[in-house]
Amino acid sequence: MTNQVPKIIWQTHEWEYSELPENLKKATMTWRNLNPTWEHRYVSAKERKEYVKSNNPFHSRLYLFYCAAEGTTQADIWRYLVLYNNGGVYADMDSVCSEPLDQSFKDVGPGVDVISEQSDHNGQINNSNFAAIKFSKVMKDTLGHIVNVLYELVRVELVLASVESGMSLNDAVQYEIGLGPQYFTTAIEDNIELVWRDYKGFIHSSDIWDPNWNFIYEVDYHGEKKQYLDLARDNNWSLV
Repeated sequence: MTNQVPKIIWQTHEWEYSELPENLKKATMTWRNLNPTWEHRYVSAKERKEYVKSNNPFHSRLYLFYCAAEGTTQADIWRYLVLYNNGGVYADMDSVCSEPLDQSFKDVGPGVDVISEQSDHNGQINNSNFAAIKFSKVMKDTLGHIVNVLYELVRVELVLASVESGMSLNDAVQYEIGLGPQYFTTAIEDNIELVWRDYKGFIHSSDIWDPNWNFIYEVDYHGEKKQYLDLARDNNWSLV
């Protein structure tokens, strides 16, 4: 692999890892099992808040915005910041790794800043699963958009317009703060020459919260042979 993405997988949720529902633990195991040479780091909401407070090279207002935001938006800010500072892969908790990351990124060449999927969601690039190099320009620009745009109001005119449309003041502020994917999309579009957009080695679905979710998949490993594996349990990738 010739890209410069550090071999760290980042995941976060509100709970401590020991308190996670069993199915979410199984989902995290797909990332561990398929990537034994990668480091896996899970961060709880408490650790996330302390990280943003103590490891923020940007404006101090970023932490203030973080504290004002709800959990999902806090996770947005944290994922951009932790990948800027450290690099690696961010994976939503309701996502399953479906092939080794080294396999997913094998065609990524030098000079790539961010790795994302191809598909857009409502005109925005999905920020649920992506990778970045350390000190990524796209991550820096994403955080810069958050700080600059929110400070302008916190976008007072847009908040007032939302209130006039029937939103409560609190909901309007949360709506504006919660545009994490929009800022991510803008930063990618501004730096499109630095982005490799063919990341396919994962499955992202809210159905993973279902205790009956099946983690057994037919896996094409390095294009050599297909086999059925329990991605949450099996970690022997020798082909038979």
